[in-house]
Amino acid sequence: MLIGKYLTLEECCKSATAIRLGIDNKPNQQQIIALQTLATNVYDKVCEKFLLKIPITSAFRSKELNAAISGSSGSSQHMQGEAFDLDLDGTMNGVTNAQLFNYIKQHVTF
Repeated sequence: MLIGKYLTLEECCKSATAIRLGIDNKPNQQQIIALQTLATNVYDKVCEKFLLKIPITSAFRSKELNAAISGSSGSSQHMQGEAFDLDLDGTMNGVTNAQLFNYIKQHVTF
């Protein structure tokens, strides 16, 4: 299921830890809507700005998965579908995480 121009719901939910531990990492309808909003308002815009599909290292996390990875208990926006962890580290077209961060901070409303 496509949730933005460049991102699928499956990409947002994929987790090696969830697979390894047999954790169900499927969002509910409200969390899917939040993921769609984030994809449209942030992810699509940065992909278009930097002309590349930016790797997501973490997106949606069920409460059980968040606990398994020692995420912020109760306050992680990943559990609400409101956070993506992006990581370029200068490996794609020379774009750095700092450039990505600054662009989002200065040009994207979220």
